[in-house]
Formats: sequence, C-alpha cells, structure tokens
Amino acid sequence: MKTIIISHESDVDGVFSAAIALMRFPQAKTLFTSYGKENFSRISDILYDEIISTQLPGQIIISDLGLNDDMIDLFKDIFNFLKSNLWSIIWVDHHPWSENAIKSAIEEGSVHLVLD
Repeated sequence: MKTIIISHESDVDGVFSAAIALMRFPQAKTLFTSYGKENFSRISDILYDEIISTQLPGQIIISDLGLNDDMIDLFKDIFNFLKSNLWSIIWVDHHPWSENAIKSAIEEGSVHLVLD
C-alpha cells in the first residue's frame, strides 16, 4: 500500500509529526506545505497525479494542518476522488476546527479524523 504524508513545513509540530509517520511508513512520499489556497491546490494537484499514476489503494496521512472553512470545497473534491480510488485519509491535528469543517471531513467517510 502506498502512503503519502502531508505536513506543515515551517514549525516543529509539523516536522516532528511527519517524522513520527515516517517511522511507521519509511517508504512514504512526504510533502511539506503551508496554509493558503494556492498551497492546498498545489498539494491537491500532486495527489491527483500520484493516485492516477499509482492506480492502487493507498493512504494519506495529514498532520499539523487544519481545515479552514474556505478550503472545504477543495477538500471535498479530493476526498471524493481518494475514496473512489480506494485511498483512505488519516488526519491528525491540534488546531481548532469549525463545526462545519469537522462535519465536512467526517461526512466524506474515508477520513479518520483525530483532533486533540
């Protein structure tokens, strides 16, 4: 199973979160990013390309990146694409999320959300 780790690029939380995930999945492709629609769109494009080229089930681990309300539609599209291609999502974060963002992530069914 292919694993892709996505984490925040510019703080210790994100780097350490990615390091912990890499300890469990050492062959994972790792992507670091920051907030903003442009950054999330770039990551989304990379995921589409990766999943199309792989054509196998896999998992995405997202850490230390919150889902803001203005990004929900973008993520709904990628969540649906991942789910239809048998990819699961584990999303671990400590930032506050709105009720709308939590509901949107959980509704997609393929997202295992851990907020602490």
